[in-house]
Amino acid sequence: MKFKRAICCFLLPFVTFVMYGQKRMQIDSLQKVIVNQSGIEKIHTLNELAWELRRKKDSTAIHYALEALALSKEFAYTKGISDAITRLGDISRSQKLFSDAKNYYLEVLKIDQKNGYTSGIARANNQLGLIHKKESNHVQALAYFLESLDAYEKIKNYKNALIVSRNIGELYASFEDYGNALKYFLKEVAYAEEVNNKKNIAIAYTNLGALQKKQRNYNEAFAYFENAKKIYQNQQLHKEEIDVRIRIGAVLDYLNQDTKAIQTYDTVWKLINTYKVGDRSAFHHNLATFYKKKDKFDSALYHFQKSKHLFEKENNQYGLATSYNNLGNLYYELNDFQKALYYLRKSLTLQKKDKKVALSEKTYASIAKVYNTINKPEQAYAYKDSAYTISKETASKIKTSDRNEVSYLNEKRIVAAFKNKQDLAEASVRQKNTIIVSLLTALILSTVLFFYVYKSRKQKQQRILAEERLQKQELIALQERNVQEQKMQQILKSQEMNAINAMINGQEEERKRIAQDLHDKLGSMLSVVKIHYQSVEENMERIQADSKLQYVKANQLLDDACKAVREIAHNMVSGTLARFGLKPALEELKQTLEEASELKINLVIHKLENRLDTKKEMQIYRIIQELLNNIIKHAQATEVTIQLLKNKKGINIVVEDDGTGFDIFQTQDGLGLRTVASRVAEMKGAHFIDSSEGNGTIVTIDVPL
Repeated sequence: MKFKRAICCFLLPFVTFVMYGQKRMQIDSLQKVIVNQSGIEKIHTLNELAWELRRKKDSTAIHYALEALALSKEFAYTKGISDAITRLGDISRSQKLFSDAKNYYLEVLKIDQKNGYTSGIARANNQLGLIHKKESNHVQALAYFLESLDAYEKIKNYKNALIVSRNIGELYASFEDYGNALKYFLKEVAYAEEVNNKKNIAIAYTNLGALQKKQRNYNEAFAYFENAKKIYQNQQLHKEEIDVRIRIGAVLDYLNQDTKAIQTYDTVWKLINTYKVGDRSAFHHNLATFYKKKDKFDSALYHFQKSKHLFEKENNQYGLATSYNNLGNLYYELNDFQKALYYLRKSLTLQKKDKKVALSEKTYASIAKVYNTINKPEQAYAYKDSAYTISKETASKIKTSDRNEVSYLNEKRIVAAFKNKQDLAEASVRQKNTIIVSLLTALILSTVLFFYVYKSRKQKQQRILAEERLQKQELIALQERNVQEQKMQQILKSQEMNAINAMINGQEEERKRIAQDLHDKLGSMLSVVKIHYQSVEENMERIQADSKLQYVKANQLLDDACKAVREIAHNMVSGTLARFGLKPALEELKQTLEEASELKINLVIHKLENRLDTKKEMQIYRIIQELLNNIIKHAQATEVTIQLLKNKKGINIVVEDDGTGFDIFQTQDGLGLRTVASRVAEMKGAHFIDSSEGNGTIVTIDVPL
């Protein structure tokens, strides 16, 4: 790991230096070749130089763009004019002169629309969309992005279409129009796959995951983030991989998968320290939220403070406002009300500058909660009223306004497309016919169009109704199928439990039967043989000395066989468990297993001095025996702790080992665990298994008295 870290620390500045050197060489090369160029070839080179130097704070890029513009006008080269003005817009945008950039792009749009330059139309619309998005004119930005995407799709430029689709999806998500957001994010995936750009495929999956998370579809969000993570790993895009892992940690937190969430955050921290990249502020913020949810306030406070310092360093005003808000709520939980009010007010001050309405509502509500706790009802009421006003009036008005504008925008696009076709048709008619014929034709066309539209709408309505009926039928069929599947699963589970119970009961009955046969049949037969031997004993005097010795040995062996049969029969029916109870039987089991293996067993039994019901003792003994058997066979454990505690409600049993553990979501179908579950269910008890790979296993069982 140290070696990898050293390599990364060496390579990062080296790669940066190489990339900068390559760019510098490219610029030098262009500046050399331009000396011997003329005409359109020189225009292209001038525009390329203006693009490469657009971020420099001097006037070099502007000089090249203006020279390209003048030369293009001299040669009446329309594409060169369009490209040169676009470069002037790019330079203004990089210098944050958004008003100037907007004017340049609007001029380019007029030129390209006039000349039917589709690629230029797409480019100008996209740049205008970016500027309006930067200025928070989201509806206007959406209008330009939609026009840009239409143009890129028309010329099948999928490389740029995927980026514009992403912008559109993000805007629809901000309007809470999740249906259209999903539509354009899926387009982003399709276009990225079309050009086989792995990084952009991963970005699209990340956007889809964020959209599902916003709708609280956490399982779907987790799946998309996991797909993105795998691609970033394969492409060795460490920063992107770290950032998506942070998102995965948050989703696991929402899914209450705490162990996996904290493991994810541990991995993120190691990667951040290894590669020196990643969103540290988001990492500390998410981890603090996780600890606060677990009531680990000291850890939460530490990470909230870390995220606050990072947001301050990054000058991230919204992130800082969020941190202040979270710190205020945390200090409230710690009963430090003065600090709570201090941070909540600081958050509110930043929000008023940034106009984050949704966060303001939460902050006002938190301040009201603090004042209410410290018994200042007037201030509490004032802030609570402010929170209510934001929630019910301002926020809803903003959302309604945006949605209405977006809806109007979509309708306007449909009408514009239709109007464009209609204008072309009317112009064609005017060229071929007189005014009277044109009017008559227009009337006929209008009538036909009216009936066509009416018929089309009617057919569309019928088609929609038919689709809705079909969807309802499919939904009903799906629900019925799900119900049948659930019933079948319940029947199968019930049958499986009955089979296990029958098997367990059969084992016990078979043990009793074998014991009875040993006692009644084999024992009786041996006793008869003993009687015959005794009859021979009466005539012992007549038997020769050597035969007598063999007789004595045979008689002794027969006595031993009778004794062994009685012991086996007695032990199979009762044994230590039946004779002395559960505690001595478990102690005997502990001793036997420790002698036969290297496993250390700690046995803790509390308040079990009196005997339990014989059947219940047998069941508990068999459960512990089965769990120990599983541990010896599978867990590779060195130590096991068994605790039995009798309380007023019943008996609590805990069996804990330090073995390899297992994934409880995949490995609970073994016969041993099902037998345990069956025995617990037969006693009307409950059991819980807590395990993960590499962390041992804890089995907790509660059995009523």
